[in-house]
Amino acid sequence: MVWTEYKDAGKIAFSQGNFQSALSSYLTALEELTSEERRDGSDKSNDKQILLSNVVACRLKIGGGEMATQAIKEAKQCIALNNQWPKAHIRLASAYIALGGRSNDACQSLQRAISLDRTNKVAREMLINEMRGRDSNERNNGSSSDGGSSSTHTPEDEASHPNRPEQQSSSHTSNRSSSDGIDIDDIDPPRSYESMSERVQYYFTKSVTWYHSQSEDMQTILKVSFALLLLYIALGGRFGLEYVFQKQRRGNYGNGNAYERYNSAARNTDRYGYVSERTSSSQGGNANRAQRRTESSGYNDRTNPQNEQYYSRYSQHDDEQYYEPRQTRRSSTTYHMPNLFDGSFSSMIILFIIGTICHRFGVNPFQIFWLLQAMQRGGRHQGYGGFGGFGGMGGFGRRGVRVGRRGRW
Repeated sequence: MVWTEYKDAGKIAFSQGNFQSALSSYLTALEELTSEERRDGSDKSNDKQILLSNVVACRLKIGGGEMATQAIKEAKQCIALNNQWPKAHIRLASAYIALGGRSNDACQSLQRAISLDRTNKVAREMLINEMRGRDSNERNNGSSSDGGSSSTHTPEDEASHPNRPEQQSSSHTSNRSSSDGIDIDDIDPPRSYESMSERVQYYFTKSVTWYHSQSEDMQTILKVSFALLLLYIALGGRFGLEYVFQKQRRGNYGNGNAYERYNSAARNTDRYGYVSERTSSSQGGNANRAQRRTESSGYNDRTNPQNEQYYSRYSQHDDEQYYEPRQTRRSSTTYHMPNLFDGSFSSMIILFIIGTICHRFGVNPFQIFWLLQAMQRGGRHQGYGGFGGFGGMGGFGRRGVRVGRRGRW
C-alpha cells in the first residue's frame, strides 16, 4: 500500500471516532512518505506537514499527559516544516492546553496563528476561552484566604480543560468543528463554494509560504523585480493595453488633406535648369473654385559646380548687407545616453540588471538610479547637449555667425 491509502484509512477511522486506529494509520502513512521521499529525492514537506497535523489531532483526541507531550513535539516538527501555516500553531496551542501549566505558551501560539490568518475563528475562540479561564483562576487564587486550600493550576485541571469547549460545541452543533481546533477536515484546499475573500486569503498565504521557502538570493531578486514593476507602472507603463482598448484612428481623407495639397503642386524643369512651380489652391465653396498660379524661377541645383558662380554669399535687402557664411558639415561620432526612465520594457530590463549588480556588490541601487536620473535631467535642461556635454557628444559647437548692421547672433 502507498502512503495515500493509509492516509485515507486514517481519515475514515477518525470520522468514525476510532482515534487509536486513525493514529496508527497516519503514523504508517508518515513512515511510507518519508521512505518515498528518500527514494525519489523529491520534496514532500507539504504532505508531511498535513500528516503530522493529523497525528497531533489524533493524540489530542485520545488524551493523556503522555499523548500531550508527544503531541507538542510533533506540532513543533510541523511548524518547522512551514511556520507560516496557522493550523500548525493551533495544533501546538491545543497540545499546550492539553498538557496543562502552559497557558502563556498556548496564548502565544494562538496569537501567532491569528497574526497569520486574522479570519481564523477557531484560534480566536480558543484564545478567548483560554484567557477567560486563566483570569478566573487568578481571581480564585486572590480571593482565597487559606494558601493550602487555594485553587492551584494543576495539570489534571488543565488536562480536562480542552474537553469543555469540545463538549459544548458537540452539544450545540454536531456538524461543526470543535472549538479546540482538533479536526482534520479543515486542512484541504479551499473549495468552490467558499467565498472569494477566503480563497484569496488561502492563495495569499500559500504565496507568502512559497516566498519564505526560497533562498535569500531568490528573495532579493523577487524584491527587486517587484520594485521595478512598481517603478514601471509609476512611470506610465501600460503593458501594451493601449493598443487593445484604443481604437485605431484613420487619417484625413477629405478635402484639403496632405495628399491633395501635395498633388496640387506641379513642378516642371526646363532644359536651362530653371524651375517653374505651379501651385493651385481652392477658394470658395464646392461649386466655384478660383485658380491661382505663382511662378518663380531660379537656378535649382546649388550643389552643381557650374551653378556656383550664380550664387552670391552676399545679399541686399532694404539697403542693408548681411554676411551669411555657409556652415561646413562636420562629421563626428555622437552618442546620446538612452532614457532609462521612459517606462519602456528595455529600460526596465536595464534597470533590473543594474539593480542586481549593485546589490551584489553592496551598493544601494536607488542611489545609482538617482544619479542616472540626475545626469539625464541635467544634460537636457542645462543646455549641455546631453550626455558628455562637450564636442561631438552634444557640446558647445558654434552654429554660425550672422554679421550685419542689425547685430549678431
